[in-house]
Amino acid sequence: MLGLDLTICLIPNGKMDWWLCHNRVNFQRDYDFFSRIADTGRRKINPSLNPLPVPESKRVDWFYDDGIKQATEDAYGSKLTYLLASAFSKVTSDNQWNKAILEMLKLLPEDTPIILYWC
Repeated sequence: MLGLDLTICLIPNGKMDWWLCHNRVNFQRDYDFFSRIADTGRRKINPSLNPLPVPESKRVDWFYDDGIKQATEDAYGSKLTYLLASAFSKVTSDNQWNKAILEMLKLLPEDTPIILYWC
């Protein structure tokens, strides 16, 4: 089984039709923590959060090694999903790095879209 990682992309202006993913942060690998965010199939934990599909009206552009490309799926071929920054207040982590990211998310406006990119 391959590893599973989670990169989040913070969208500064969710009202725009174009979501440019240049503000990205990687959570440290923690399958129990990931399972609290979404159903990853890795643990028998009911997720605390319910990610939403990125609306079809939004264009998501992602920076790849060979330039900016429109993204509709994550590295596993699943449709991109997102949560609002306020949703992350419902999860905790024992990992110091992940705790720091969660604290940062608390400082954002509650309605900030956070794209979940599983890789």
